[in-house]
Amino acid sequence: MRKKIYTQYKDLQNRIDRVEKELDRVNVRMDRFENRMDKLDTKLDKLSDKIDALHNEIKSSANHGQIATISTIGIAIAVIYSLLR
Repeated sequence: MRKKIYTQYKDLQNRIDRVEKELDRVNVRMDRFENRMDKLDTKLDKLSDKIDALHNEIKSSANHGQIATISTIGIAIAVIYSLLR
């Protein structure tokens, strides 16, 4: 009876050891995955900053284009006014 219990205990201990080893492997893989995710988050943040900067630059360029258009229209009106006068 004791031998049977001891054998069962050893078998159970072996199973527990295998589960712990597998958990260790899973933990290592999860750590690697988390590191990759952190790197991707950093890259996404940088990309987002670049997109925001580009958006601001385009917006600024559009404003300059509008100013140039309004200036051209103003000059054209001044020329027409001076010709009609």
